Amino acid sequence: NQNHADGGVIVGGYNNMLESDSNYSVIIGGGSSSGAGNTIDGGEYSSIIGGQNNTITGSYSSVFSGKDNTISGDYSFAFGENITITNNNTFIFSDGQQYVNSSSDGQFIIYAQGGVGINTEPTENYGLSVSGTLSSTYFSGDGSQLVNVSVENLDGYSPELVASPDSIYVSDSNGYLPDSTVDGDTIV
Repeated sequence: NQNHADGGVIVGGYNNMLESDSNYSVIIGGGSSSGAGNTIDGGEYSSIIGGQNNTITGSYSSVFSGKDNTISGDYSFAFGENITITNNNTFIFSDGQQYVNSSSDGQFIIYAQGGVGINTEPTENYGLSVSGTLSSTYFSGDGSQLVNVSVENLDGYSPELVASPDSIYVSDSNGYLPDSTVDGDTIV
């Protein structure tokens, strides 16, 4: 272990390194006796807790356990493995089944092959399972995979229902159908 940072701390582990411009950062454990240690290089006030071959160059960022993660964005957090965060204020969890990269600031990304459960356990063959009421200001898609939806259960104004062979369209409060759903002859 090598600590070149002012106010930096390394607690245990193998081959971990705090570079000189990584002030007030900490690495706790992790690393590897075979050379794949953790490094904070320029990431002030950052932390790595366990894992191996993790690198932080962003400030106020953290890697919690995991392996082969890289953070160059500030105020970001990686949990899992094979994660690259190049943006600020980003959180990524990955089960390591594939490489995951951030693409813009302020993202919350979850890659979990077994699914994600909110207030419940994940349901097999579904990417997201939610127990409770789901609220959104906007949904996108053609609606062809929606089941058990009744127009009577839609909230807000009294909608008008228009059906095409594969989709259901609900008019807005002015009676208009969604953009790009109607041409001169048919419902698209």
